[in-house]
Amino acid sequence: MLRAAYWLAARHGAAGTGVDVRTGRPAAQRDLAADLLAGAGPALRESGDARSVTRGVRRLLAGGTGAERQRAAHRRRDRLTDVVDAALLPEPAADGTDPAPPIPRGT
Repeated sequence: MLRAAYWLAARHGAAGTGVDVRTGRPAAQRDLAADLLAGAGPALRESGDARSVTRGVRRLLAGGTGAERQRAAHRRRDRLTDVVDAALLPEPAADGTDPAPPIPRGT
């Protein structure tokens, strides 16, 4: 089951469907991430890492994985230089704020 979960995550990225390894059923990666944060919340708060980890997960879910961003950059103009730029120079939010929205459940 873990191999299937890894494969789905690699194939479909943060916006796709994964496998809830507790139930063996398909689940949105967004929901799996929210469940993981909820379960790890006490330890993250105790270590002082809850805010940075939550922001990182939100940013990943909002902007996609590095591979997803690179594929999108290549699709826009079919240029490999755009892929390198996407890997090295992540786009900041236009207004300078954190682009990561709260993690919605069940979407």
